[in-house]
Amino acid sequence: MGLVLLPAFLYFGGMDRRLIAVMSYLWLLWFLAFFTFAVSEQKDPLARFHLRQSFGLGLLSVLALAGFWLADSNLFYFSAPSLVVLLLLFAGWIYGFKMAMDEKEKPVPLVGRLFQQWFVFI
Repeated sequence: MGLVLLPAFLYFGGMDRRLIAVMSYLWLLWFLAFFTFAVSEQKDPLARFHLRQSFGLGLLSVLALAGFWLADSNLFYFSAPSLVVLLLLFAGWIYGFKMAMDEKEKPVPLVGRLFQQWFVFI
């Protein structure tokens, strides 16, 4: 029964490396991209690179939102500094998504190289 729920691409040769890289920036599909990468026999460097970048951006976004939420205590109000940080994170996401579409391994400015060092488990 569980095998029926697995996506068909796991049975028919796996996913394209570019598709995994692009899917990694769609945070709801990140787990699917990671699972597909984890079960594949060949670990593609492009997919690994973008999984690390997107994981770092997602983690940084959650930490930033939690920090601003704790500091402001008003969930529906964002101060100017928090808006700047969130816009920078969104710009990093757009940059990473574009690099994945172009099949390039360019890290997100400022923090991308750190993500590659910190998230070696991916």
